[in-house]
Order: sequence, then C-alpha cells, then structure tokens
Amino acid sequence: MGAMFLSQSVCPIESNKVSFKISKEENAKIKEQCGNHFLGGSEISGILRSFGGRKVASREYPWLAELEISGTHTCSGVLISPRHVLTAAHCFVLLHAECDYSDSIERYHVAHANKHTVTFGQRCPPGAECENKRRVARYYLHKGFDECSLKDDIAIVELREEVPNSIATPICMPNENEEVATNLKAAGSGLTGRMFPF
Repeated sequence: MGAMFLSQSVCPIESNKVSFKISKEENAKIKEQCGNHFLGGSEISGILRSFGGRKVASREYPWLAELEISGTHTCSGVLISPRHVLTAAHCFVLLHAECDYSDSIERYHVAHANKHTVTFGQRCPPGAECENKRRVARYYLHKGFDECSLKDDIAIVELREEVPNSIATPICMPNENEEVATNLKAAGSGLTGRMFPF
C-alpha cells in the first residue's frame, strides 16, 4: 500500500479534500518504477563532507526535492508519486518564538501554498524558468503536528503538475509490515560549505 496510510492522518491546508488521490493502479505503477537511479547506481565515490557526508552527483537520487518559499530554500523532501512530495510540516509554518502549547491550529502562521515551489534535480539559475520546477497546489500537515515539540513533523505536498520520469522518479515507500533495514542513507539539499549551495 505504500504511502496510502498517511491519507487518514493529515490535516489539509487550503482544501477539505485530496483532489489528486493516488489510485490503486497508479500506486502499483509507482512501485514498479520507484527507486530507479538515473546513474545506474547510488554508490558514487566523492570527497567526504562534514558529518561524513558528500556532495551527491546531479540526479544521483532522482526523488530528492528542494522546497522554496518565494525563491528561498526552505526544506528538502522526496517525491513519493508523480504529484506528491513527502517533507516536514515545520517547512510550512512560521514558528512562534515562545510556544504556548495551545491546541488551536490558529497558533500557526501558515505559509500560503502559492508561495511555494519544488525543484527536482539540480537548482535552477536565479530568475530562470526551469522544467524541473513545480508550483505547489496545496499541502497537508499531520493533524498531530506540534510546533513546540515537533511531534508528527510530517507533511504531504500536492503539486499542480505531475513530474515526468525524465525529470524525477519517486522513492520507494515501505509496505505496512516491512522490516526496517539497519544500514540507511540520508540525502537532502543544503550547503556543501559555508556559502556554496548544491
């Protein structure tokens, strides 16, 4: 079932229903194509970076996404279907300086979806229109998200247009009872040095 279980535990922002829910047929097709690397493998040698990391080759992890608000890097995410990205809920809220632990969703200053874009592959030059950039239609925060403790810090982004496999491919989502591996890798967008975005 992949990511289907998440659809019951999210709080939609700017919409009361999911307009582009993944069908069973689409989910089966995604499972056939997910996890494919454009480079034929994920083990590319490189110079180690801080925290044991390294700069990844362009399109090495084709499911990686960079979220931006008004052109400024906000967060990383992963493509989970041709039109959905999984990321953190805190990417869409301006957190209070002091948390009041209120139960009201009004405690969030929620960013509007139309200010967000998602880029796949490498970053576009400033001011340029890129085919690998998509606008956000709406996003769904986990209904249990708490900005103070960052509990349930997860969100699903719905894109206005699908991302073709020539630009990015979805990551494979685990099955419900799948055993978690002990060897894991993490990748995301950010700085490779003090001033150099990748």
